[in-house]
Formats: sequence, structure tokens, C-alpha cells
Amino acid sequence: MPVTRATCPSCGAALARRDEFCPGCGAAVPPELRAAALEASRARRGRPGTGRWATRDRRGKVASARTALLVIAIFVVLGAGWVAFQVLSAKTDLDRADPRQRFAMDGRMVTVDELRGMLDRALLIALALNLGLAAAFMGLWFWARRNPLGAILVGLGLFLAIHTLAFVLDPTTLLSGIIVKVAVVVFLLIGLRAAVIDRSLRRQAEAG
Repeated sequence: MPVTRATCPSCGAALARRDEFCPGCGAAVPPELRAAALEASRARRGRPGTGRWATRDRRGKVASARTALLVIAIFVVLGAGWVAFQVLSAKTDLDRADPRQRFAMDGRMVTVDELRGMLDRALLIALALNLGLAAAFMGLWFWARRNPLGAILVGLGLFLAIHTLAFVLDPTTLLSGIIVKVAVVVFLLIGLRAAVIDRSLRRQAEAG
């Protein structure tokens, strides 16, 4: 429901909340109009800004949240590259090992060839998961151009689910990159709030 300003009954000038006399014609402002001006002022203060600068600020926050989705995708790709580097380094060490050497793995002894196969499978799984997640966040980044609220909400939920699962599987991951994780969540939450307000104002404008 739109908020209207209290106006002078004599000349129609807008009344501020503390006006005892009309700033336009000088007529005394009745007590009920002073109360209406005070109520209108309170309503305007509690309503999200609709001006150009307020709109620009909200869109800037939404853009920052959208950028956070892209940053997540980039970090996931870098993580996949790091895993690949570690696996390839381990395979290089295996190439120097004696083919008859055996290694203890999960309570059993495995040969060099078996260990090499295990590394290959681990690499494929890690690359599939990481690149799949990267593609998902890249898709959310593109989707945020058309539906920022939906994209940011899904991205935030996916990000939190990933790191919750990682913590359950390995609690030591909680503090790994904690500053980046917190920054990403903060940007997404701020952008989510701005997107909610923006959609609400658009709907009010369409209804009005």
C-alpha cells in the first residue's frame, strides 16, 4: 500500500511531522493532521528506499552476490586443478617405485599398478564432482541476470550444503579458507536481501 504525505487542507502543501503551521500558507495545522504527518513520516522511514540512489545501491549488492557465484565457480575449478596436480605428482612418484613394491591401503596390501589405478579413479571422481559444481555455479551466475533472487537463493543453499557435507566427512575442512567462505556467505546474504526488497517493490509498483 503506497504511503501518502499529510497535506494542508487550505493550500495542499506537504506537511512535515513537526509542522504546527503550514509552510505554504501559514494556516494552523489541526492536531489530527499533525498526527497524520507523524505517522506518514514513520511509515516512510520504515519503507525500503525507492529513489534512484537506493535502487542503485540494491542493484550493486545484487551484482556483488552474482559476482560471488562466479568466484565460487572459479575456486572450484582451481580446486580441481590442485587435486589433479597432487594425483599426477603421486603417480610420478609411483613411476620411480619398484613395481614389486607393495603399499598398505585400507587394511590390505596393494601393488604399484593397483595403487595407480586407484589414483586414476580418484582423479576422475574428483574432476567430475568439481567440474560439475563449477558448471552449476556458472549456470547460476548466468541465471542471476534474469532471476537474481532465485539464483542467489539456490547458490547460497548449494554452497552451504557443500561445506556442511565436507565438514561431516572431514571436520578439519571447517577452518580451511574460512575468511573466503564467510565473505562469500555475507555477499550472498546481502544480495539476497536486496533482491527480495527489489522484487517486492516491483510487485507493489505493478499492483499500484
